[in-house]
Amino acid sequence: ITGSCDSIVQCTFDPDCGPGFISLTNSAVDTCASGLTLDNDLLVWTYVIDGVTNGTGNDASGVYALGQHTIDWFVSDQCGNIVSCTQEFEIRSCKPPTPVCVHGLNVPLQNMNINGVDTILAMVPKDVINGGTFHSCMNPFETFFRIGMVETDTLVLSCADLGAPVPVRLFVRDLTTGATDFCETHINLSDTLVNCPPDLNELIFGKIIRKTSHLSKTETVI
Repeated sequence: ITGSCDSIVQCTFDPDCGPGFISLTNSAVDTCASGLTLDNDLLVWTYVIDGVTNGTGNDASGVYALGQHTIDWFVSDQCGNIVSCTQEFEIRSCKPPTPVCVHGLNVPLQNMNINGVDTILAMVPKDVINGGTFHSCMNPFETFFRIGMVETDTLVLSCADLGAPVPVRLFVRDLTTGATDFCETHINLSDTLVNCPPDLNELIFGKIIRKTSHLSKTETVI
């Protein structure tokens, strides 16, 4: 056998997780008859797929169900010699998982003690944002946040994040294919349970009254 019996993986992106087409062929040469080299036209090929489906010829290409399969190739020459090999192949769903986000989650800041230091934070685990992420073809997957190039399971928010809604992306990765996708949402952060310190970078404008009770000119106080 001169063709390859190496394993093959064929992707399908069928959203309904249907079967996929794969090309399965093999080849061989032989020199048993009168010293002549015989090509595939003068050799007899048979094959068995998954131990149950029999076929003839050296082309078993076709549509197969998702999952792992095996094909046993057999080839014989005019001298009665038979050789064989077993080839594994897989029809794999390469469709990315479908991320689903909870939209507009309300999260309060809280007083926390981190390593003995009192601080005001909100810890948002990925499962709180995950609104039912799934893979229609049942591929295993994982969800995560990404901050820059760092992946994490928990978002940490502070008083500095107060103001506008905090944009959030929840990522999902197929553990079989590595395919990723994400959904976008936002967190409404509040300080109703705590007292965040004032923004020291803000400018405070007002009038200063001196001991003489005369009003000074308006000054900027930082």
